[in-house]
Amino acid sequence: MENSKKQGLFQAFKFSALEFKKVSSITGSALLSAINIIVTQFTITIIPKVLKIGFTFIPVGISAFLYGPVMSGLILAFLDIIKFLIHPTGPFFMGFTLNEFLGGFIMGIFLYKKPVSIWRVFYAKLSVNVIVNILLTPIWLRMMYGNAYAIYSTMRIVKNLAILPLETFILYIILKNISVLKK
Repeated sequence: MENSKKQGLFQAFKFSALEFKKVSSITGSALLSAINIIVTQFTITIIPKVLKIGFTFIPVGISAFLYGPVMSGLILAFLDIIKFLIHPTGPFFMGFTLNEFLGGFIMGIFLYKKPVSIWRVFYAKLSVNVIVNILLTPIWLRMMYGNAYAIYSTMRIVKNLAILPLETFILYIILKNISVLKK
């Protein structure tokens, strides 16, 4: 059983990497990247440079569902650099590029070539929220600005857990509709 899970995960990585060879995947990724850039402009800032609420999880989730962990992670890392060049909101920091990669990669592990379920979407979003938003982002902010890790972590825990059900529901509805259209 464990060996088949490892083999399944390896296959997901392999098939996701092969998405780069498909014109339709590259075109779809470009479209989702453009949507991501537009959606970023509608981010709501709660505390400048510290705490924001955004909707980029939607194109990220769609990309992860359609193109998998490898393609989504790499496209999002590249997109982070593009967004910085287009509209910088602070100094460039490679930790945030890593966050973008991990966000797409983690979502892709949960969603790529798998049936859409509310629990699968919930665990995908929960994993990204905990690993990227609650654990890593405060570390990067502390490295950049020297502020207290505990203060940022507390705010992020509250915000990410409070918004998790809404993000899950929105992404579930969208992915469910996409999965019906894909058939």
